[in-house]
Amino acid sequence: MRLGPREITRLVVERKWLVVGFIVGAILLVLPTPLGLTRQGMAVMIAVFQVLLLGVSSREVARSFMSDSVFFIMGSLMLAVAIVKQNLDRRIALFILNLTGPKISRIVFGVVTVSAIIASFIGEHTVAAMMLPVGIT
Repeated sequence: MRLGPREITRLVVERKWLVVGFIVGAILLVLPTPLGLTRQGMAVMIAVFQVLLLGVSSREVARSFMSDSVFFIMGSLMLAVAIVKQNLDRRIALFILNLTGPKISRIVFGVVTVSAIIASFIGEHTVAAMMLPVGIT
């Protein structure tokens, strides 16, 4: 299938951020390495460019960078998303409001108390990720 100028223009407009990303990537490859760029910063750039420019699968790139702490944070955020999907954040927020009433200082005390009770079973970072949607609700 041969693309004409109209089709090419339409594809570029639809995928403008991909084109912008490639242009920025090409510019970054030409520029010299900044003096303050740390080794960790270079590793992140390597991961991004391996996927974008070399066509290495993101799964293989992720395997080389994964650690236990990354899995812990990812699991905490997954748990928070599951709570929001099941509307448990609203249930917890309504439970706190039923116990404390409309006064702000009591609501804060209720959130802290519920967070402390949950933190006795799971990690505090996970509780923070779980209680963020409750606070927003």
